This record gives sequence, C-alpha cells and structure tokens, in this order.
Amino acid sequence: MAFLGGVFGRKRKPDHQELTKVLPAFIRARTWAEAQHIVKQHPALLSDEAETLLDQRIITAHEQGKQDSIRVLEERRTWLRQCRQTSTEEASAEQASAARVQRDAVPIPSEFLHDLRQAQEAEQCYLRTGDRAALDEAAAAWARILGHAAFAAAPDRFHLAALNDSGGIFLR
Repeated sequence: MAFLGGVFGRKRKPDHQELTKVLPAFIRARTWAEAQHIVKQHPALLSDEAETLLDQRIITAHEQGKQDSIRVLEERRTWLRQCRQTSTEEASAEQASAARVQRDAVPIPSEFLHDLRQAQEAEQCYLRTGDRAALDEAAAAWARILGHAAFAAAPDRFHLAALNDSGGIFLR
C-alpha cells in the first residue's frame, strides 16, 4: 500500500525517530553548507513534523530564557522554510549572501533581533505574495522596535537603518 501511495503522489509521513535523531545534528551544523548537506541526506527535515519539533524546542528555549538557543533555532526554522519554498541551494545562497552583508552591516542590539527578524520575514512574505496581513505584521514589528525603551540608547547607525527600513514599510 505504501508503494501505491508514492505512485499516486501521497507523501510518506516522515519517520519520527529519524527526525529526533538528525534534528540535533542539523541544529548544531557550523555552516550553512553543512546544514544543506544534512538536509539533502535527510529530506524529512523539510516536513511539517520537523518544523513542529523545532517549534517545540523554541518554546522550551523561551521558557528557559536561552536567548542564543532561540536565535539559532529560529534561524534554522526560517532557513528550512526557505528551502521548502525554493530549494536548499537557493536558500543556502541567500543565507551566505545575508551573512556577507551582516559582517559589514550595522550592529544590531540584541533586544531588537527578534522583532527585526519578524519584520524582515513578514516583508519578504508581502513581497512574494502581496498579502496585506504580512505587511501589517511587518509594520507592527517595526512599531515595536521604534517604540522600544532601548531604541533611544541604540547606536546612531542602527537608528538610521531602522528609520530607513521601517519607513519603506510604513509608506506602502
């Protein structure tokens, strides 16, 4: 019966044991090339179940106050979503490009990382789909950044970049 499901286009449910075994290796990957290699070897990482497992780890990290873990897990989840929408090659190329830009970019105070990432992801979703709800989500994230008590004490370069980038959202 499983053979017929594959022939007629039904996707096989990912092996939960495989996912729980390979997910930690994927999370610990030191480079995006290594992460891409792991995903190619274990395409079950591109499943809804894998995203659910990552979501559970993010919730646990939030409960434990592990900010570094949250950042890494959210980056991995975002990258897997990009892989699902495009391909592992394209998502890896985008990530490598973003890493190069980030090395030369404005320093981002840690208290703004989550909202900034959310604003950028929502903007990209809006640009891909034209979904106004995504644009509203980006605007809300930028409003949280601009209204944050620590914004006034952030570096000038961050101020300028935030005002510039948020302005693009608010003008749409």
